[in-house]
Amino acid sequence: YAAAILALLLLGYAAALARTRVLRTQREALEQRVAERTAELDAANARLLDLSYRDALTGLSNRRRLLETLERTPAGATTALVFFDVDHFKVLNDRHGHPAGDEVLRRIVQALLSCTPADALLARYGGEEFACLLPGIDAMQATAVAERMRAAVESMSVQIPDGPQDARVSVSAGVASRILRTLEDRQRLLRDADVALYQAKGEGRNCVRTSAG
Repeated sequence: YAAAILALLLLGYAAALARTRVLRTQREALEQRVAERTAELDAANARLLDLSYRDALTGLSNRRRLLETLERTPAGATTALVFFDVDHFKVLNDRHGHPAGDEVLRRIVQALLSCTPADALLARYGGEEFACLLPGIDAMQATAVAERMRAAVESMSVQIPDGPQDARVSVSAGVASRILRTLEDRQRLLRDADVALYQAKGEGRNCVRTSAG
């Protein structure tokens, strides 16, 4: 009788162990699926966040990222900003069509990136306007960078589909530099670069002008 009781106890213990192993395996599988799903959601959220900061046509950062980067610039840091505007872009768009205009913008981005310092942020600011945020350099250094970028655009040509010849394009550039301490300093940097850009466009285009501020 005692042996039968012992055997039943052993069988019950073995069954409990087996059940425990099954439950542990199921729990580990569930935890793995949850971890994988969480990783997938995190990756999807990261992609969505990146898309919200990126220009779809050119692949550059967009205006939102540039402004937020400018806002986060450490207080007391010298920062330069260059605005670029494609000269006579509306004429090119009207003459050759928007697909040709899009290709011109992509080629301009390639030329600008070829001269963009590694620590700079080049962004599409809107339409045919681009901006380059240059940390740690003064107006003279920023003007030299902007001139190299302008010359790179001037030297390129773009094949226009079904066009009689390659398109030649140019950009005008406005440069400003300032020690950033307050929000007002950041706003003035934007205004100064914008004013310098309009000066460049008013003085014949395809040139770089630097803010006196």
